[in-house]
Amino acid sequence: MAGPLTQSESDVVHRRLINIATRMRDIAEEIERLKSENTTFDFATNLDDPSHGAYNAATAVAFVTGPMFAYADFWDNVAVSTDGTSGSSDRRDKANPLLLAEPLS
Repeated sequence: MAGPLTQSESDVVHRRLINIATRMRDIAEEIERLKSENTTFDFATNLDDPSHGAYNAATAVAFVTGPMFAYADFWDNVAVSTDGTSGSSDRRDKANPLLLAEPLS
């Protein structure tokens, strides 16, 4: 044992790291789908307000084109304090060992 954590506690931390890497990948993939749909449907022009009325279409469009695109740029290593070569998969590659540890079940 290297420190104050037991092996089972260490395994919990590793599982949490795997979970967050998986979620980051899933978020990046969903953002890419929404970006594609935005290109096809032009959300700013054609997106109706949601029926629940908790926010409006303009708020949704601002989120799509703001924080979500910024996250996609971060994940794709584009112009955001790059880890390696801009536009490369260097940043995503850091998550690969965690993603590969995810059970396929």
